[in-house]
Parts: sequence; C-alpha cells; structure tokens
Amino acid sequence: EIRFDRPVPFDETAHDWMTEGALRLRHLNRSLRANIERGVAAWSRALDWSSGGAAEMTIEFTGRDLLGAHVIVTTSDGEVRHALEPAAANRIGLVTLSLPPGDYTGVRFEARADDAAVSIDPISGLGERRGGRLDITRIRLYETGGR
Repeated sequence: EIRFDRPVPFDETAHDWMTEGALRLRHLNRSLRANIERGVAAWSRALDWSSGGAAEMTIEFTGRDLLGAHVIVTTSDGEVRHALEPAAANRIGLVTLSLPPGDYTGVRFEARADDAAVSIDPISGLGERRGGRLDITRIRLYETGGR
C-alpha cells in the first residue's frame, strides 16, 4: 500500500516519483498532488511486487480541470491501463484495476490539463488560467486469489 499520510513539510517535493511535462508534484494534505500547468504530464515510480494469482489495485483520488487521466501498471508481461474519471468537486473517486498474476514493476499516471480552465479573481474580476490537478490519496495493491 502506498499512502501519503506520513508527516511531511508543507511543500515537500515527491522525490520518489519521476515526472514528465509541465508538472509540479508534491506531498500535500495527506495526498500526492499533481498540478498540471498545461498539456499532458506524467509521473511514475517503480514497484517491486509479485503475485502468484490474480491481484487488484485500488486508487483513491480527486481531480479538477482535466480533459483526461489514466493509470498504467507495468508488469513483467506488459501493462494494464485504466481511465481515471475525476468525480465531482470535493468528491473522492475510486477505481479498481484487475491485474493478472506476475511481477509488477511500476505505476504511472498520465493526465491532460484543460488549458481553457480559468478562475475569476473575486476582487478584480479578471480571469486567470489555471491548470489541472489530480490528488492521489491512496494506492493499494493486493492479491485476490485465483489464477
């Protein structure tokens, strides 16, 4: 299980994750927060886990201002890809991936920011472009039995 609830400084960069694209990744409020400035960004980390039978990965997340997001789990035999559908604002999304037996070598997240998303400054009334965001609160990987 990968949890993000350990005590960390407010703005600690997530050093155990590799990043690509216009992305800021950090531990924040018991989650791994990815702020995608524009376009497509990705972040990944290595896994070292084996399952002799069927397995599942569950991911708890929230997101906003995204045109799409995916999780990709890499195994010794290929990869399993699943869409993440960000739930309504302030709601937690949950996705479960069914995984084949094998050796799991990594997990990767990809997301595309909605480059047209803006927030309005309540004082000036001016719009400011804001990027997308995906917060991952928990990743669980476990055996379910059967082959």
